[in-house]
Amino acid sequence: MTSIKDIARVAGVSTATVSYALNGGSGVSAETRVRIQKLAKEMNYTPYLSARILVSQSSQLVCALVDSYQTDANNDLLQILEEQFQSAGYQMLTTSQIMPELQQSDLFSGMIVLDLGLTNAKRDKIMSLNRPTIFLAGAETEETISLMTDNVGGMRLAYTEMRRSVHHKLCIISGRPDSFNNWQRVDALRTIMNREQPDFDFDQHIYPAKFSSWEGYHLGLKLVDHYDAFLCLNDAMALGIYRAAFEHGLMVGKDISVIGFDNSLVDEYVLPGLTTIGFDRRHWAEMVVATYLRLARGEAISPRHQLITAELIERGSVRKG
Repeated sequence: MTSIKDIARVAGVSTATVSYALNGGSGVSAETRVRIQKLAKEMNYTPYLSARILVSQSSQLVCALVDSYQTDANNDLLQILEEQFQSAGYQMLTTSQIMPELQQSDLFSGMIVLDLGLTNAKRDKIMSLNRPTIFLAGAETEETISLMTDNVGGMRLAYTEMRRSVHHKLCIISGRPDSFNNWQRVDALRTIMNREQPDFDFDQHIYPAKFSSWEGYHLGLKLVDHYDAFLCLNDAMALGIYRAAFEHGLMVGKDISVIGFDNSLVDEYVLPGLTTIGFDRRHWAEMVVATYLRLARGEAISPRHQLITAELIERGSVRKG
């Protein structure tokens, strides 16, 4: 990696002169400034982020807080968010844990908070930093701004689709109990089923798999002989059921029905394709970045809480009569 010392050696000047020329300082002629800037470009010099922040007295770095990289849905959204922020002149850094020393410094201009299993204390700590912040899960308060997926609408679509199946021995595969998305999806499904199937003992037929395909697979090995309809609260767990069914000589879409949630990229490539609940992630990311830019300019945001519409993605994993 090219350093200021390397440029200074090639240019035949001091490192201080190079620094002044690149950072807009006085004390160098216009001719020297142009020559050094040209050399820096030719030598692929990239200034350290901390140096750029010190020079500009501001940070164009956004922190994305997540609690897990396990879910493909998070990773897909993060990639699109990063692209959108770059187009707006920002860089985005993702961290999987709260790091007070880093976040309370001047390094970040603001935050995007994904499904952190937020407690009130965590939320208040984030808000106390007093920077532009958007929550993508679990923070609908008067003080916060959120752009969240419509989990309730998504579960209604998933339940309705499974009711169309010829398979009726229903099993629910849930995620991490500390996840807001998991909590909201479970609560929505419980409410729907209490109304539509009051004789169904919900708690006897729900099994946690922590949003993990591995956990879903091991659960599936025990459950595919007892259930024929699997409603999974994310796609990774649904794909774990696929693997367990295969090892039991069962075919998804024929012998059992499976529905996922989140519409991960791999869903359309498995056989049969996974029926799931999806959200337009590009539209979501565009809304997040546009809202963030308005916050950064000090504009008022109304409405403060918005939902991203859910849609049913029908493929071949649900057998219908």
